[in-house]
Amino acid sequence: GLVLVAPNGVGRRDGSGTWNAGGCCGEAMTSGSDDVRFVGAVLDDAIRKARVDAGRVYVAGLSNGAMLTHRVAIAYPQRLAGAAVVAGALFGGEPPPRMPVPILIMHGMKDQVVGFDGGMSPTRMVARAQSKPFEPVSRAVDFWRRANGCGGAPDVTTRGDVTTEISKNCVAGGEVRFYRLASAGHGWPGAGGAGAAGQRDDGIDATGVIWDFFKTHARGVGQQPTTY
Repeated sequence: GLVLVAPNGVGRRDGSGTWNAGGCCGEAMTSGSDDVRFVGAVLDDAIRKARVDAGRVYVAGLSNGAMLTHRVAIAYPQRLAGAAVVAGALFGGEPPPRMPVPILIMHGMKDQVVGFDGGMSPTRMVARAQSKPFEPVSRAVDFWRRANGCGGAPDVTTRGDVTTEISKNCVAGGEVRFYRLASAGHGWPGAGGAGAAGQRDDGIDATGVIWDFFKTHARGVGQQPTTY
């Protein structure tokens, strides 16, 4: 079976809490909440209480949660079999993880909350919650290709408004998949509705795509960090 863990962020309890992703967001950031450590504790709890397979632990997030997903994957690469980032960003200056992490990155080019080209958010409320500008999405993709030791050019395919770049020639199975959605805005593609600011989601099913990606990756329990 599948065990799904969906913790709440700091602040309001209506699903609109925030996570401390370093350069964003809101109360979690300003209070210095150690959300990376919190997620690590949640993983410990899930493995102990729910009998989760320690070799098949995955983390995924949207927006601020995707920013935290980047940080968790950097901090706990030996614990994760894969990660997925939807409409998130890095802030620059992040250290590389100690070992490769298979990762999927998905982002809409018309995102008006976490801009595809980086910078302060075009959405005033979000910009006020930032302490640093977002890095362009391309830099996050390049960061993980370097971190995972990926060589050569990625395999690129385009179907409609969806361009997929797959890097598989990486160290220790550290695959990087990047989905660039030409018409999508800010939201979870395939969840229904128009998404933030009325922008459509490109018709791609993020949940199905991410789960298919996760199913192809497992972490050897006790696998040690690699030097390369």
